[in-house]
Amino acid sequence: MPKLSRLVSPWKIGKLELKNRIVMAPMTPVWANDDETPSDIEIAYWEERAKGGVSLIITEVNSVDPMHRYQPLSVGLHSDFQIPAHKRLTDAVHKHGAKIFPQISHPGPESLAPFYMNMPAVGPSVNRSESTGQICRELTDDELPALIEMYGDAARRAREAGYDGVELHMAHNYMLVGSFLSPLRNRRVEGEYLGSTIEGRVKLAVQVIKKIKEKAGSDYPLQVRISGDESVGGSNGRDVTDTQRIAPILEAAGVDCFHVSGGVISPLVDQIIAGANYKCGFNVPAAHAIKEVVNVPVMPVGCIHDPERAEEFLRMGWCDAIVMGRPFLADPELPRKVMEDRLQDIRRCIKCLTCIDALMSLKGLHCAINGRMSKETEYPAEGKAAKSKKVMIVGSGPGGMEAARLAALRGHEVTLYDRHHRLGGALVTACAVHPDNEPFLDYLMTQLKKLPVQVKLGVRVTPELVKREQPDVFIDATGGKVVAPKIEGSNLRHVITGPMLHKMMYGEIPSEGKEKIPWYLKLGLRLGGGLMQRLTTPQRIRSSTTSWVPMVGRKVVIVGADLAAIESAEFLAQRGREVAVIDAPAELAPEVGSKRRADHIERMRDLSVTLHTECDVKRITREGVWFKPHYGDKEQMIKADTVILAGVVEPRTELFDACKGLVAEAYTVGDVSGMGLIDKAIQEATAVVYGLG
Repeated sequence: MPKLSRLVSPWKIGKLELKNRIVMAPMTPVWANDDETPSDIEIAYWEERAKGGVSLIITEVNSVDPMHRYQPLSVGLHSDFQIPAHKRLTDAVHKHGAKIFPQISHPGPESLAPFYMNMPAVGPSVNRSESTGQICRELTDDELPALIEMYGDAARRAREAGYDGVELHMAHNYMLVGSFLSPLRNRRVEGEYLGSTIEGRVKLAVQVIKKIKEKAGSDYPLQVRISGDESVGGSNGRDVTDTQRIAPILEAAGVDCFHVSGGVISPLVDQIIAGANYKCGFNVPAAHAIKEVVNVPVMPVGCIHDPERAEEFLRMGWCDAIVMGRPFLADPELPRKVMEDRLQDIRRCIKCLTCIDALMSLKGLHCAINGRMSKETEYPAEGKAAKSKKVMIVGSGPGGMEAARLAALRGHEVTLYDRHHRLGGALVTACAVHPDNEPFLDYLMTQLKKLPVQVKLGVRVTPELVKREQPDVFIDATGGKVVAPKIEGSNLRHVITGPMLHKMMYGEIPSEGKEKIPWYLKLGLRLGGGLMQRLTTPQRIRSSTTSWVPMVGRKVVIVGADLAAIESAEFLAQRGREVAVIDAPAELAPEVGSKRRADHIERMRDLSVTLHTECDVKRITREGVWFKPHYGDKEQMIKADTVILAGVVEPRTELFDACKGLVAEAYTVGDVSGMGLIDKAIQEATAVVYGLG
């Protein structure tokens, strides 16, 4: 019996039997064909998750109305010509024993009709969409029967296409039914669909449910996605008590299962797609409240990324199944690994929000730590390279370790070198300041122990070593160089750089600025640096710095506002420092997207970190940092005991340039060629290894 026995036990939605209690959440990847049918990329993507052992896949939202597209490249079930393409998808998923539901909805206020059809979006009342910025028109009661028919016809098409059931979207005061259900958007004061009463708000949902059952069959499984709680930030949205009143009405109308989310639509989909600021299972209490008033299964979604916690929620009796979204982007095989008790082999989502920021920029769904995602056909999981090659990889950061992992799996002879005495590179300190990264570091280290990868630590690779080893392939993953700005006063003893701090935390004496390091600290690093490297873990860095951070006083000014700088600001503020961040650009952390950036801004606000953007640093004195805002003529000063010059990552190709002529194939991975974070390192590692043949 697997350790997480409840999570892998069978259950039912209506009469539909499901092999385990792990469900894949709906996510719109923006990969559909122009005619709103599933593309080959989408089919391969969902088939990969079916192979991984998931019991039920809920696909992206399918528009039920041909005049109202949801996304530029999203799917629909509004026309019969779309059925064969959907049948290809369901056949692919069913081959692997998984079940699949499409999520269906009318986009309502979120419709792209203003852009594609030169006509307004529609809704219960006049509202501006948070996602499109467009204002919808109010539907009349007489228009609703035709739209209700569209839902029923879409469900009928779903059944004909081989789907095992359907999910109706009515969450987040979003799209059509969700908008009618919420007093935030439904402000109708006359007619049958009043926004001021539960009966009026729920009426459209009930009619749609009944129509789906009528046209697709009373035995056809129907679940709804609903917000347990929409009273976010003090808004007048529905609270969980309102949902408890609504849920039995929906069950009586024909709902077979409740998929419980939370929150309302916002420009950054705050609670709908939650970042690191949200706790695991934050929607589970609302799911429990709904479960207490209905007699059908209830399954929550929302940051339930750890199978162990999922098992706890099930054993508590608070829900019947668990819905996961982003964990399936990171690791399609998560359910199988749970069933085989291989929890240490799960590549866990690090909540970096790369996927969401990519979607919000309409670049298509993308995962920072899974380079095969969206390229499942191009980069197959199974199979070996046509020819095994001797591969020399230098640098054991995320890019180097991932290249080693993949190359070993592909059948190459792999040796991984690092001049330090432990694996991880800059990812170790990155995990210390951003703990959500740590599961990925643990995963990579675990996999290298299990694979035939020869690891050589404490070895500095030179062209002479490359000549001796004679590899077929040389991969430079040693990272970029961090260059600190030259500012008047930067030679003062209380001014240190980001690279100095990084090296000291890693057990090294930095070459630049070593004259500023106290003698006792230098002595300790000289005598115990090697041992410190071997023993250093992100957790040890976090715990040891709670009481003492070397060379950092109480008042800290960080010059620079890239991701490393603002994460350092959070790290120091959490340790009682009074921190200010200052930089010339208007935008913080330009290397990440708006969703991730907003999470950091929220944390820094809670930590009382002072932010100064669009400011030029003029000089540093013993008292503090003098700067001049772009919008004024007067120089100002921030007092500081310590000034940290964060610096910027620049390419460092000296080793690569010296070695590339010595081998048949040479490549760079990660920051060697310029700044790119984990995302760039993993994507390049994947492309390089699969490109070896």
